Amino acid sequence: MPESKREYPPKFWEEFDPGEPYAGADIARLLRGLGEPPGRNVDVMMHYRVAIRDATFYSGWPDRNLTAEHNTLTLFALHQQSQSKLMHVKGIGLGEALRALREHSETSADALDRRVKALVGADDVEELYEHLRSLVPRLRGIGQRLDYTKLFFDFWHWHDNDDEHRGRVRLAWGAQYNNLRRKSDNNKE
Repeated sequence: MPESKREYPPKFWEEFDPGEPYAGADIARLLRGLGEPPGRNVDVMMHYRVAIRDATFYSGWPDRNLTAEHNTLTLFALHQQSQSKLMHVKGIGLGEALRALREHSETSADALDRRVKALVGADDVEELYEHLRSLVPRLRGIGQRLDYTKLFFDFWHWHDNDDEHRGRVRLAWGAQYNNLRRKSDNNKE
């Protein structure tokens, strides 16, 4: 399990203030890491908050913590770019954010359903990241916010190449995207 929520220092996106004078420069630096592997871009590295394990430090191969944070940081920057309000908000999972996009008047529901199906069918973290790189600008376009800490943990779990861990992430996203909570709540009445 990644660092518990109490043990890690706050992530960049948890402390980011889009009104600060340096905010735009920080986002620009993070955007330079889009599509780059973790640890390649010094501008992004200065914003890492995860502890780097000795094996990663000495081998140069990024571990799941570093990969999850790098991917989340760069996607956050892509989402936050040119936005005056903070795009990170606690409690809005990826499936819920994508559902809001699906319900938006300018979105083709069928096209988005295909993209979401491809997203949840990603075979590895790199493929997942690439699908999200194409979806995050659409979330930004409608001003839809997202819980980036939750996304960090979703990336972390996606590293496990097994049905149990990825299945839990898929189940959460699917329940949110298909609004299963509301449907089950309505059935009780």
